[in-house]
Amino acid sequence: MRRIEEEKLEEIKGGNVSISGPILNAIVSIIEVLREAGHSLGSGIRRIGENHLCPLK
Repeated sequence: MRRIEEEKLEEIKGGNVSISGPILNAIVSIIEVLREAGHSLGSGIRRIGENHLCPLK
């Protein structure tokens, strides 16, 4: 087995797609925000449909 020099190690790339950790975390955060918004919207629609709204007075 040959030893690879440090300069060559920096040039090694794996796979076609390069997604870093922060980008992946941002995507997951966006999905979580959209999911929560959908949950809140659906809950609001259900409460309006069932006429279970809190009085404002």
